[in-house]
Amino acid sequence: MLIVKIPSEQGSLGKNSGCAEAPDIILNKLSRQNVKFNIGEIPVFKSDIIATDESIYKNAKKLLGKKPVFVGGDHSITYALFRAFSETYGRENSALVVFDAHADATQIFKPVSHEDMNRVLVEEGILKRQNLLLVGLRKIWEQEAEWLREKKINVVRAVEIRKNIANAISRIGEFAKNPEIKHIYISVDADVFDPEIMPATGYLEEKGLNESEFFTLLDALQKSGKIKAADFVEYNPGKDIDGKGFGLAAAVLNKLLPS
Repeated sequence: MLIVKIPSEQGSLGKNSGCAEAPDIILNKLSRQNVKFNIGEIPVFKSDIIATDESIYKNAKKLLGKKPVFVGGDHSITYALFRAFSETYGRENSALVVFDAHADATQIFKPVSHEDMNRVLVEEGILKRQNLLLVGLRKIWEQEAEWLREKKINVVRAVEIRKNIANAISRIGEFAKNPEIKHIYISVDADVFDPEIMPATGYLEEKGLNESEFFTLLDALQKSGKIKAADFVEYNPGKDIDGKGFGLAAAVLNKLLPS
């Protein structure tokens, strides 16, 4: 089991300052709990986000055969990680499933930020639009909504999950069973969870997923046997006053790690 630290918050646009501390703090606490795993770290360059993205991309390509779980950091790291994933496993057969409160599909910035990384992946041809699945959304800007409709992106909103989780499980399961999809990358943003159970992040949105909903949906994906890599991002230890968020973060990582 391999966990790889990526301590970068350069793509957060200053809106989740402190999340770069998450990899060290999470893994130090897990080590004290006698959780067994191997640790890697990808170098970042605090004054140069372009160099950081290139470092993430190049180093991820060396690690992807080991089914790693990457720990950020802000959500922009997923752009370089999936770029490496798509090239390693092939664009035609690679899919990205993102658990997030937000669509991350605003007007494109350069360098890529945590507010546009999904859109950039599709627009640059790194990810086929039909191979992107967004789960748990509950805050979507109008320009994002237009783009999601135009590209016919697969979306399972939080309100749909609460209303009929059986249908959500079915939709996610069908996505994973698609014979054209052979390799799945999962990205989990801490803000997909309700703030009551995950207060430690920069973009709190009410009415998020609870633990049971999240792990049930994740299980539907894992049953496919196609998951080859994952990341967990946007957890901010500086905002985790009572440690509630860490407990959930640890549970997510333990579930993501291959047995």
